[in-house]
Amino acid sequence: MSIRIILSELLREYTSAQGIVEVNGDTVLDCLKDLIRQYPGTANWLFDREGRLLVLITVNQAKTALNFERLNDKVRDGDQLFLYMTLGGG
Repeated sequence: MSIRIILSELLREYTSAQGIVEVNGDTVLDCLKDLIRQYPGTANWLFDREGRLLVLITVNQAKTALNFERLNDKVRDGDQLFLYMTLGGG
């Protein structure tokens, strides 16, 4: 199953400047694992040491971002996952 991951500008440094990456998977998590397989450097910005999600993910430009519990949501051929880096501040 072919899924597109669209990366925000800040995340492209980990994918050789690729803004769109084709991945395979049946769930959101499967797609993230395939992204890590293709670009191992992405692992450090996707998940922290405890396995918590560090990015915001939307599917097909939905208005609500997925949380960690929704990583097992099914995806369909042609879906697009949008990844955005979260920024902290204070």
